[in-house]
Amino acid sequence: MKGMKALKGTALVLGVMSLTACGQGFTPSADDHVAAPQGGGTVFTNGQDNTVYQTASYATLRSVITDVMLVSDTPNASVPTADCAAAALTANACPKWQPLAYLAANAGSLGAPVYNSADPTQTQAPGPISSGGIKAWILASSSASGLMMTQATPALFPKGINDYTYLYNALVGRNPTDVEIQTLNQLEADIAAKNPSMATAQLTQRQGAAVATAVLGSMEFLMVN
Repeated sequence: MKGMKALKGTALVLGVMSLTACGQGFTPSADDHVAAPQGGGTVFTNGQDNTVYQTASYATLRSVITDVMLVSDTPNASVPTADCAAAALTANACPKWQPLAYLAANAGSLGAPVYNSADPTQTQAPGPISSGGIKAWILASSSASGLMMTQATPALFPKGINDYTYLYNALVGRNPTDVEIQTLNQLEADIAAKNPSMATAQLTQRQGAAVATAVLGSMEFLMVN
């Protein structure tokens, strides 16, 4: 322990000396801490909030839900009022049961193409997705995953929730790596460990939805489509 204290003391002295040598005077003082989000002026003020990478378009993301996952919105009359009130349904604010309507309502934050009707060759590709767009996609895709798992044979798991090959081929165009398989296996095991008394069918639905959500929410998925 004394050796560690000596090393820490030496590191502190060297740090102070290096600051002084660079012409930066060192004056120890207590830090001021403000209990509120700090930094990121473009996020917490009225500035523009766009990431620097291109991602899948709204049309592509919607197609994944409808054409790959075979999920559609639940009719209003069938949505439990305890989950979504009528006002929420009207405002397209019920992603749990209506992920497509919710995604459409937030399409602008996903990056929209700029069409040029006079010269179609000048149409610009979709712009960057915003942080709000990523949140909207996570809510929509996780909800769609839950609805998919109520299918007799979930579209992304034709061979069961422990076989991830079709899932990866359909969503990112490749086979899962050994590390990814181990990670997803552990995810399913953790869910089972946390819900020891849950019925098998319900547990399977929860595990499959979690696995699908993990891949759908990955930046690889968003950037290869």
